[in-house]
Amino acid sequence: MKRFVSCPGDESKAYEKSILDIFFGGLISCNSDPRSFEEGLQRLHNDAAKKNKEIDEEQNKEYSEDRKWDHLVDSLTVLAQSNSRLALIGLEAMMSKSRLDQVVELRLIKGNIYCDIDSFRQAIDEYTWAAEHSWSKSLAARAGAYMKIRVFDSARMDLQRAVKIDSAYLWNFGNYFEVMGKRDSALVCYEQFYAHDTTALYCKERIKQLDNPRTTPYKELIYKDRAKMKRSYFVVHYN
Repeated sequence: MKRFVSCPGDESKAYEKSILDIFFGGLISCNSDPRSFEEGLQRLHNDAAKKNKEIDEEQNKEYSEDRKWDHLVDSLTVLAQSNSRLALIGLEAMMSKSRLDQVVELRLIKGNIYCDIDSFRQAIDEYTWAAEHSWSKSLAARAGAYMKIRVFDSARMDLQRAVKIDSAYLWNFGNYFEVMGKRDSALVCYEQFYAHDTTALYCKERIKQLDNPRTTPYKELIYKDRAKMKRSYFVVHYN
């Protein structure tokens, strides 16, 4: 019976190579072994099943660790809504035991918390640290903090850099132009973004809204929490 389990795309290449190694190794052993070809195939099947189990266990461990991390981050984000001080303490504790990519994410969350309590300068410091590690999301977040303290030139430069990395930030660049009273420029950004990604229905809706001159322009950057990229999984196991 076949069953499908999760595994990262990169891991599947290693899996395919390991199966090929087992396959050709099995053929060689079949040719040199006086026992029947059927026995050789059974041995090959058993070796493949063993390798499958090893890979499965490793992938499930990695998936479990990722899920645990997501849960911790989500819990801190929820906690920050009621007790920002305690959430900040929790973030500091997590950063001391995390990988660099995780620390970047935590510094971004920390900046968001500071923004929520109107500590924009401190938020900018956190976003700056994260942005130094080439995360476009941090640039867009810092731009929003700059907008709050009316440092518009810095906000624009951050958004320009973010757009060069990821065109999805044309949405926030359009927000910027709305705040600045430049509706036509905002529409250009939104139309470019939607042409690139027709799944961004909120952008399509905003384009329609701005066609109405009575629509009130945004007063700040509006962040859309796009669906997280999910790793594709496809490994066949035989029981």
